[in-house]
Amino acid sequence: MKVILFLITQFIGASLLASFAYSEPPSLGSILSNPIKIERDSSVSDIPLSLRNGKIYITAKINNFEGEFVFDTGSPTILDQSIAEHLDLKVIGENTGRDANGKLVTMKIVLVESITLGGTVFRDVPVLLHDYSTVPLGKCYLPNGVIGSELLPGGAWQMDASNTKIKIAASIDDLSTTEELSAESEP
Repeated sequence: MKVILFLITQFIGASLLASFAYSEPPSLGSILSNPIKIERDSSVSDIPLSLRNGKIYITAKINNFEGEFVFDTGSPTILDQSIAEHLDLKVIGENTGRDANGKLVTMKIVLVESITLGGTVFRDVPVLLHDYSTVPLGKCYLPNGVIGSELLPGGAWQMDASNTKIKIAASIDDLSTTEELSAESEP
């Protein structure tokens, strides 16, 4: 009886130890459902923008790479594959969806440590990868990719085209009213 009890105890102990020693990496679903962490150096950050060819361009820093990106609230964030290779980003999955023309497109997913826009830093952001050199004029219009919609829930956003800036605020109460914006743009 003591031998059987000893063996059962050893088996249970080994099983518990093995379950602690080996843990599964987080699933893609759990990574994608985690909220993006946000750090701010002030309650409102101003990001300069430029308008060209019907697109909004902003400067963003992805980890330690800084460059110009299209800002598109109707798209997810998509990095050019060459940037991901430069930053040595690890692919965590892939996603198939439809592009603006209805064509099926499969893209790899990576997790970037940070996306910095002005004084706002978004941490642990899942983004898609695409090789824009395969798209006619892709590198002309999308030099580094797209900053997109998954960042929007991180605050209140205000487009101020007349003053060529985007404001990201912790709260809508921190943003200017329409009257204040009009006064700012007057000479």
